[in-house]
Amino acid sequence: MRVLLVNGSPRNNGNTIRLMNMVAEATKTADTNVEISTYHLNDMDFKGCQGCLSCKKESATGCMFKDDLTATLAEMVKADAVIVGFPVYMGHVTGQYKSFWDRLYGFIGPEGTNRLPAGKKAVIAVTQGVKEPGHYQEMIDLVEGSMGRRGLDVKTVVAGGTKGLATGDIRFESETESRAHQLGQWLKE
Repeated sequence: MRVLLVNGSPRNNGNTIRLMNMVAEATKTADTNVEISTYHLNDMDFKGCQGCLSCKKESATGCMFKDDLTATLAEMVKADAVIVGFPVYMGHVTGQYKSFWDRLYGFIGPEGTNRLPAGKKAVIAVTQGVKEPGHYQEMIDLVEGSMGRRGLDVKTVVAGGTKGLATGDIRFESETESRAHQLGQWLKE
């Protein structure tokens, strides 16, 4: 099983990737043959959608723009499951994640067809300073809806109370850890 992690946090060792890894590790405990590829968007040189519409040509397989994100998008096609994550900044996804999200437009073919193979599962891992998990639900619904329209079966885990704290400075709530573990097992089902 191939699992792709796409970290939309500017921190490569922060709470977001820690939460994502928690999900991935639970998948590995269900199956030791899990291959995990991790991409940190903040380390990559890429742009958001350029509006060129080259992806809408019948011969296209996805976004035609070539940059550091090209390999990540190709891996998304190959992966059996995807774990994306981002902290909430200014009430929404990070700029890094938004640029990645816009490039998923390439997975919409002519006539609105999905170019991602059917049957993929995705977990969205969200970290936020606000303690209540449902505080940013409208934004989370947008991300879930967009990924769902690409044909992904999507579930979310939210870790609240992580504002400005480095990895190891906090302990996720037991409900968050339990949810991460359950979603890791679900990815393997």
